[in-house]
Amino acid sequence: MDRSDRLKKRIKISLLITLGCLLLYWAFCLPDDLFDSPTSTVVFDKDDYLLGARIAPDGQWRFPLADSVPFKFEAAILAYEDERFYKHWGVSVKAIARAVKQNISRGEVVSGASTITMQLMRMAGNRGERTYFKKIKEIFQATRAEVEFSKEEILNLYASNAPFGGNVVGLDAASWRYYQKPAFQLTWAEACALAVLPNAPGLIFPGRGIEDYQQKRDFLLKKLLKKKIIDKSTYEISLLEPLPDAPLKLPQEAFHLTSLADRKSNGEIVKTTVNRHLQARINHLLDKRMVSLNENQIQNAAVLVVQNSTGDVIAYVGNSNGSWNGSERANDMIRAARSSGSILKPFLYAQMLNLGMITPHELIPDIPTQYGDFAPKNFDETFSGAVKANEALSRSLNIPAVRMLHNYGVEFFYQDLQKWGFTTVNRGAEDYGLSLILGGAEISLWDLVNAYRTLALNCTDGEFSQIEYERETEKAPADNPINAASAWSTIKALEEVIRPEERSAWKAFGSSQKIAWKTGTSYGFRDAWAVGMNADYTIGVWVGNANGEGRPGLTGLNAAAPILFDIFNSFPAAKSFVEPVSDLSYESICSHSGMRANRNCSKTETREIPTSCSKNETCHFCKKVFLDAQGDHQVTAQCCPADSIVTESRFTLPPLQEWFYMKMNPSYQKIPPYSSDCFSSNENGKIKLIYPSPNSTVFLPREYDGEKERIVFKAVCDDPNSTLFWHLDESFQGSTSGIHHLEFDIDKGKHDITIWDEAGSDYSTTIVVD
Repeated sequence: MDRSDRLKKRIKISLLITLGCLLLYWAFCLPDDLFDSPTSTVVFDKDDYLLGARIAPDGQWRFPLADSVPFKFEAAILAYEDERFYKHWGVSVKAIARAVKQNISRGEVVSGASTITMQLMRMAGNRGERTYFKKIKEIFQATRAEVEFSKEEILNLYASNAPFGGNVVGLDAASWRYYQKPAFQLTWAEACALAVLPNAPGLIFPGRGIEDYQQKRDFLLKKLLKKKIIDKSTYEISLLEPLPDAPLKLPQEAFHLTSLADRKSNGEIVKTTVNRHLQARINHLLDKRMVSLNENQIQNAAVLVVQNSTGDVIAYVGNSNGSWNGSERANDMIRAARSSGSILKPFLYAQMLNLGMITPHELIPDIPTQYGDFAPKNFDETFSGAVKANEALSRSLNIPAVRMLHNYGVEFFYQDLQKWGFTTVNRGAEDYGLSLILGGAEISLWDLVNAYRTLALNCTDGEFSQIEYERETEKAPADNPINAASAWSTIKALEEVIRPEERSAWKAFGSSQKIAWKTGTSYGFRDAWAVGMNADYTIGVWVGNANGEGRPGLTGLNAAAPILFDIFNSFPAAKSFVEPVSDLSYESICSHSGMRANRNCSKTETREIPTSCSKNETCHFCKKVFLDAQGDHQVTAQCCPADSIVTESRFTLPPLQEWFYMKMNPSYQKIPPYSSDCFSSNENGKIKLIYPSPNSTVFLPREYDGEKERIVFKAVCDDPNSTLFWHLDESFQGSTSGIHHLEFDIDKGKHDITIWDEAGSDYSTTIVVD
């Protein structure tokens, strides 16, 4: 082999090696990720309309990769940048030849001949000064990208990462920043105005350079007309449309939901179940209500609305739109743990029905009550003596609720609340004690609405699941701790929610539909709750100050309920809850006690009650009494002839309950005392007042400064473990245990003193204070 042949062989080998290296480079010239820049968190409503967004960490408004490119923008960008996009393989040889000729003749780079695919490669990492070396690199990468991606994918990558001026990157971000609409709603003029920006985003920036910008947009519109993509009338109308000005603010209808999505799904597109029209309406209603609340220095409020059938969150207002300064509006009060007030009472009522511990109308004591150091009081500080369980719930009476919880068991109720989904009730049952039912626990509005929706689902359509705001997230299953009949009875009680002080307010909240609702107010007037449900929706409202400051008048009724009914009144009437007939049974119920009737009950009625209550104990408030012929005294066979004894069935309460009950129920007939010929109810002298002496006159002592002193009353009781309840002129003064000494702040004059014990024995006398 001569020297010439060896040289040819070397050249061939070198060419083959070079070609191999080029092919190897070509095969691996694309980076693993074309774009690794951080993206904005973008939140859409149920119709893919933008609710809010958070800027990317690098300060750019760069939305995540879109699903597709809208037709109008595709037609505009291809006509302006790359007419042969669907025909070439990433590089246009004709365009390159033209560019080389122009650049040589001008002595500088004036034309790049870049296809959209080549521009995409430059965006992906070849930024900086434009050189022939970089152009060759773009050619390699562009041809490789044509193999790796479809034409639609390449165009979508381009549209999602092209610069559109300032810190706006990508078509979707540009469409919202300049026109406040999704890209698929752009007009031809708007699509063309955006299509000319990626070519020179620094030179042509909305808000300045308007003449050059106008010229380029109109040129593109004319090109579309010539290509018959648009007709003449569309062209003429498009020329009249204004160019975008400086970037606009993005929608912020759901500020706190956007923040929540940003924490949970940073840099992603979050498609929610929220109805933006309802969201805007609630924001408006809340703004109106906050005007008067702000006058009382109440700064914050939150609203959560859920569709019962699906568990979808359709409105999420985490805080009111008040001033940012000092109002802590950035706090998401839907997720914040706040004192529950009395808002948990329905769940105790439902659980006791579920276990058959009470019937819906069973009497619950409403009397002075004390468990250790804990002495609950009703909101109005009055006592009813005894009140039906459903009425105690609808009136939100504290004392019956505490007594019910004491009977049910704090530990059991604590476990029930976990099943209902109250994730922030987590300190342990012993830590809460009986205050658990009166606001001792902290709950979130999210968990509250979730639990009330579960209650409603027992009597309407829908699957038991946790509520959710993300459209494409599978809902977690939820427990249903009660039977449908117990839920039904609870809902019926909540449909009658009305307290004595609320009667006029109820009319103001008038609604064309039945709403089962409940309010709650935390200790110190720090938190106001209202939650309501019909068959279609469950709505929760919280009002207060995020910093925990209490305010007079900050109650569930005055602050939260008006907002609740504003929202319900904006909805169409809902269908009725479905009565769970199979879980209800007809029982004979004592009309007086609300318990299952027995033969001693003189007045009964047939009522539907949960089947779980059908084996409850029968009435123990009605009993047979034996009276003299006039009915004025009780008698026995030892003191009255048998043929003169009249037997009657009488409803009778324990004495302390009776004392308060009679004031609220004038028709109540107290059992007559025993005849003097028989024995008295206190014949053993079980209770006795030892100071002042019965029927005596007491002189009121004075301090040196002239202020009157308090009188210490003293009594004794045969039972050393008994608790005595003291009343002055029909006004409860307090209770004593062990040593029965009690101070009275008493005025001059004649006064009636009455003392009761737990067994029902009583002692009464009169004293005169001089």
